[in-house]
Amino acid sequence: MPRITTDFRISGPVDFLDVNVERDNLLFIDPSAIRVAAKTGDRYGLVADAALTKFFDEILVKLRSAAPADHISGERSLQHFRELGATRLGMSSEGTQGHGAAEKLGTQIWNELLGNPLCQLAVATLKYVEDIPLFVARIDKDVTSDVTARIVLETLEQFTSDMMAKHPEFHTRRPTTTMKTTYWNNARATWESKTLTLPVADGKPLLLVPKWFANYKIQMTYGQYYGVAVLDYVKWENLVKVVRRKETVSRPRFTKKELKTMSAFAPNRSTSANQTARILEKDGIDVLGSYRAERQSSFLALTDDQLEFHLSRRPGPRSKHTGGRSAREEAEQ
Repeated sequence: MPRITTDFRISGPVDFLDVNVERDNLLFIDPSAIRVAAKTGDRYGLVADAALTKFFDEILVKLRSAAPADHISGERSLQHFRELGATRLGMSSEGTQGHGAAEKLGTQIWNELLGNPLCQLAVATLKYVEDIPLFVARIDKDVTSDVTARIVLETLEQFTSDMMAKHPEFHTRRPTTTMKTTYWNNARATWESKTLTLPVADGKPLLLVPKWFANYKIQMTYGQYYGVAVLDYVKWENLVKVVRRKETVSRPRFTKKELKTMSAFAPNRSTSANQTARILEKDGIDVLGSYRAERQSSFLALTDDQLEFHLSRRPGPRSKHTGGRSAREEAEQ
């Protein structure tokens, strides 16, 4: 199946993900990758980073408000995460396709964040888009990528426009098309409608993504946060003295396996939230903030060889881009 460079006959190294245009590609837009790009001074990273931060700041204000109107507004603001199939990224046939799925997803995220103590602290510690998968069920790398892409769509549009100017093949090879969509207007802090002008590949709009925004996973995951960051801290809170080689040493009273059998530490997202809040209140330690910082500092943008490996992998038979969408649905994302 053709890549973008083959389809448009573009030669030389490129800054965009050279995805297969006719199928899903097993790469994802990772908000942590965007944060790292911003720290390097990358201009696309800076704008996308600002959009991610402003969006969640607005959600936090509404989560912490006592006004019913703010709750309605906050929930609605989370209901715009329809999948952007024009990126050709992701892998699931389910997820955020269609208005109904996006509304259901937004309501789920709102309800779970509303009940999360980390959003209600005097200084919220759950405060970034990349924190959501740690505390909201069924938010995996695919959905996180969809959510992130929608929030930073303005950046992706600008990047695509810049690449079209740099590589005229995008509009000389075949006519461009338009795509009606909803995007986060960061300057106005609101969702608005917009019509994008995009290249066409495989008869569908094509939205280009900076290579350095991509990851084959997401850096921050529920399993790792609960199993490593949270349980490691909890394990060392309760110690016993033992004698080893004639020396008295301290070791955890319980193993992680034993902790998981206790109701207070059962493996679920509520445990992660409650224990994170408890530790912060008791010891002043921000386990979530430390985990976030560690995951971002350990991220390295994928090399061209790594990108090639993941782009060469074929997704399973269930594909969100070949799921029977009409041309009109492709043009109205």
